[in-house]
Amino acid sequence: MLIGANPLLSSLDPTARWIAAAADDPARRLAHTLPEQLDFRPWAGLLHSLQSSALPASQLGASLLLGPDGLEIAAEMAWRSRYQAFVDGKRFVGTVHVHPKGGAESFDAVDLAAFLRSDYPGFLDLLVTAESASAVVRTRRFLYISADRVDRDPLLLEKLHPGFRAPSPAGPGSGERAAADARAAVSTVGHLYEIAFYGGTIDASLHIEYRPG
Repeated sequence: MLIGANPLLSSLDPTARWIAAAADDPARRLAHTLPEQLDFRPWAGLLHSLQSSALPASQLGASLLLGPDGLEIAAEMAWRSRYQAFVDGKRFVGTVHVHPKGGAESFDAVDLAAFLRSDYPGFLDLLVTAESASAVVRTRRFLYISADRVDRDPLLLEKLHPGFRAPSPAGPGSGERAAADARAAVSTVGHLYEIAFYGGTIDASLHIEYRPG
């Protein structure tokens, strides 16, 4: 899917500046050096449009690419298990993806397993849902899950952390319980792999909600 020209986060933008510095120097991703907020508001209109048009049970995403002029969303929307370190001469720093309405409001087991792959060349993932937005940052590049293991079982985190599973059968309060269990599972994975979490909405800055350590 082609989405045409995308707004650019200028190299002068504070969020883009930190991402560029963190791409060059992994020490800038360590928990104590993380910024208090990340701001992706220039992409709000585009990402709202993509999210609202996402089909049920779909995963729609794209690469985040860093070039001389700043940070951009790749023109081709595609959700892959593997990414190249450079795309069209620009550095891959992470991904952005959307969950359809009715889908998980937080990162799910498949999202986090892909993000934690040993061969994932980036350190950032941005998620936009119907009600919120969030971002994760890998603060320790040597804490990962073997890519072969993820290939063999993309749902391995769901098996290890049952909170990612939706309750069945559905009953009164099951939606609230499922959301709480999913948040707890995400927090556990974040603690184990020292992932930082930012939250809020795409129409405002995302503020850090969990800083490892």
